Amino acid sequence: MEEMRFLSHPDKPLIEHLKEVGELAEEFIKSVPLGNQSELSLTARLIGFCHDFGKYTSFFQDWLIRKKDSGRKRNHALISALLAAWVVSMEFGNPFQKESITSYLPILAFLAVHRHHGDLRDPALILHDPDENSSEWIRDKKVLQDQIENLLDSSRLPYLESEMERLGIEGITDFLNINTIIEIYRKLRKPSLYYIVQGSLSDELRLKLAFTAQLLFSALIDADKRDAGRVRKIGRKKIPSDIVDHYIKEKFPVPKKRLDPLRRRVYEEVTHSIETIPLEDLHGHILTLTAPTGSGKTLTALSAAIKLRNRIEKEKGYTPRIIYSLPFVNVIDQNYGVFHDVLKTLDDFERDESAYLLKHHHLSEVTYKTEDERVPLDEALMLTESWESEITVTTFVQLLHTLIGFKNSFLKKYHNLAGAILILDEIQNIPVEQWRLVGEILRGAAKYLGCTVIQMTATRPLIFSKEETIELLPDPESCFSRLDRTSIHARTSKLLPIEDFTDMILEEWDGKTSLLIVLNTIRASIETYELLKRKLKCHPVVGYPEEDEVQSEELSIVYLSTNIIPIQRRKRIEFLKERLNEEKPTILVSTQVVEAGVDLDFHRTIRDIGPLDSIVQVAGRCNRSWDRETPGQVRIINLKNGGAPWVYGKIHIWLAKELLRDRILREGDFYSAVETFFGEVRSRKDDTEYLEILKAFRHLRFDRDRDMPRVSDYRFIEKGIEIPIFVALTEEDEIICERFIHEVLEREDPIERKRAYLSIRREFKGRVITPLLERAKENLPGPLAENTQYRKIPLDKDYQDRFYDLETGFKWLPEEKAWVW
Repeated sequence: MEEMRFLSHPDKPLIEHLKEVGELAEEFIKSVPLGNQSELSLTARLIGFCHDFGKYTSFFQDWLIRKKDSGRKRNHALISALLAAWVVSMEFGNPFQKESITSYLPILAFLAVHRHHGDLRDPALILHDPDENSSEWIRDKKVLQDQIENLLDSSRLPYLESEMERLGIEGITDFLNINTIIEIYRKLRKPSLYYIVQGSLSDELRLKLAFTAQLLFSALIDADKRDAGRVRKIGRKKIPSDIVDHYIKEKFPVPKKRLDPLRRRVYEEVTHSIETIPLEDLHGHILTLTAPTGSGKTLTALSAAIKLRNRIEKEKGYTPRIIYSLPFVNVIDQNYGVFHDVLKTLDDFERDESAYLLKHHHLSEVTYKTEDERVPLDEALMLTESWESEITVTTFVQLLHTLIGFKNSFLKKYHNLAGAILILDEIQNIPVEQWRLVGEILRGAAKYLGCTVIQMTATRPLIFSKEETIELLPDPESCFSRLDRTSIHARTSKLLPIEDFTDMILEEWDGKTSLLIVLNTIRASIETYELLKRKLKCHPVVGYPEEDEVQSEELSIVYLSTNIIPIQRRKRIEFLKERLNEEKPTILVSTQVVEAGVDLDFHRTIRDIGPLDSIVQVAGRCNRSWDRETPGQVRIINLKNGGAPWVYGKIHIWLAKELLRDRILREGDFYSAVETFFGEVRSRKDDTEYLEILKAFRHLRFDRDRDMPRVSDYRFIEKGIEIPIFVALTEEDEIICERFIHEVLEREDPIERKRAYLSIRREFKGRVITPLLERAKENLPGPLAENTQYRKIPLDKDYQDRFYDLETGFKWLPEEKAWVW
């Protein structure tokens, strides 16, 4: 008789796939520092061995080879998950202990395997009670009985037993019994599920269970996808501890600017802290780096992280990855460029660029270079989304939606977070309502994943208590007190109509220097821009589709917000940097997109009232380099119908007004003023919604029906429904749009469609704006194509006159609410 051959994929023997996935999942867990590493790595190995067990049925093999569909009977997740739970419980056959993580490994194994082709869900929705005879249980039982009978067939069983024994799984016939299956169900439901759902478990164990569930799931799904896709293994790379030291010496050999002594002090003191702090002190603590804007925190943090990484490798025996996260996409390119400049001094950086450094966000190009070649797109996507690099630069959205995560696409990189150094730059941009949730999750990452968390900011929020933090820059307040770059001049007691506001600007500004104006809403920013342009008769900057050529002494005015397409924003920032470096007269009218991280330096700044930390962030764009003897003035006004309470909430604005009260605040007082502001805001903010998400996380309610809060409710950025609009400003834009229609939308094969989308995503998204549907619904252009949510503003004068202004972007009807960002 011909030997029976089982496949996991059209060209892959099933036994090879199970073995390789199990060994790779085990390797993932073994490579990171965990308190119960041996138990978890063994569990990862076993769930990898079991995860596709159901593919041994003829139902699945017939579907894979001949596309013969037997309905639910070809599904392999449930029976594979039950085998994983059985094998893990046999391995750790200790009596059940309510507060022992080991006792819950069978149900976590079940959850990981059952959901490995989808997102994590609440296990209570999957484990049906066999004693209740519900319709779901009757359906599952019938499928399981058919699958058991199929697997016990005499022509199949010997090969099945042989292959399972090769994986070290003995007695498979004991498992293939409906009574055994029912007993597994009962044990998983009670005591395990009972205690998870309603038992009196400690919060500490609950948090550890959630982190462990995500970690095992991540190890499995990443190993599974890599093996199925034949993704190459990327070797780890060494980064010398002194690489940033050498870079600074070559790039800035002698102090030239007034801020350089402060930057040197910050760098040296942080370096001393990171080189001398006992690694044992990191356990249970969060590192903080608090320093003024413009004091070189980016390079300092990179150097500190690399030095710490090499210390950990030497003293602890593992090499942490570095995850550098920022709140906004528009800042990532800037910081990534700095890191790239540092790392390119390595001999093999050009050959293995992506193995060293990776940029990952929803607009980034999917590309991965290793061994001097660009890897194929599918493989590049896998490596990018798994954060398979020594340093990854990413967004808060990517990081926090992974840590507070349930989605398969986010969690496959989760295991690479374990043991990593997590840097959260501009952490004050995390909404106050989320502080307790995010703080608890980051503490858990430090405690249960072995992460080192570095909180980096110029305005330290009170997410963590002083007792649980270690400040890398001793006495940061003294750094602020020595600075006198800017002063905040508040005039908030009187509401200013927008006409009076622009008249005030014309009266106070000399017309020869640079001026930054920050408003809270799109409407206010556009109205201010149009009024100033008309009154000053200055040159407006478009940036795209054509480069702007402005005479050196000619006054130019620039508009910046997310109301314009990303490619225009990028071009305008490039124009501004060049213009400001040349000290040419320039006005920028912007929304909050300019507040944090954007390296622009203006003579003077005017901002509508906002939270005090946002005001200080804007002050960081004024006299940033301290090249001017006279302190830059940051004027704070209270614009009538400016929208501040609507954007930020009444509490933030009321407190900011109370603290400022038409006073002058010098830079040396910023630190203490913001600390007072954060303390008051924290005590008054309602964070109930996010504490409910934390509770859901602790109860493994990753996703479920809407009868109670769940992890999937979490959004770092709270938005309504967005409507994507493609804006064509050139013939090239039209070609990109046509490519998107023909290569993506009209392609039937979902895999090919995704591949095509990834190849064009960066170009396409660079021409897309996403206003909120609720606010833009009265003035929307037509669909880009049939059966798509995308709208399109074509390269047509009539359309552009109606929908898109080259200077200020999307056109809003007068009666519509203004888009915030």
